[in-house]
Amino acid sequence: RMLCQALKADTLIADARYTINAGRIENRSDLIGAISEITGNWTMNQLMDTLEAVGVPCGPINTVDQVFAEA
Repeated sequence: RMLCQALKADTLIADARYTINAGRIENRSDLIGAISEITGNWTMNQLMDTLEAVGVPCGPINTVDQVFAEA
């Protein structure tokens, strides 16, 4: 719920398929597709800043080059 609120994804909050965890698991591929579509318009930094601000755990998925660049 907090993720959807942060992303302003009210349609996902209202969707009965995702109200309980069992529904989210059953409809996982649809949910992942919907979240991917929404987050595709955000930069990684924008998304992380937004999620961290509301307490939604998050982190980047780095390429191998990015991992070694941070070391």
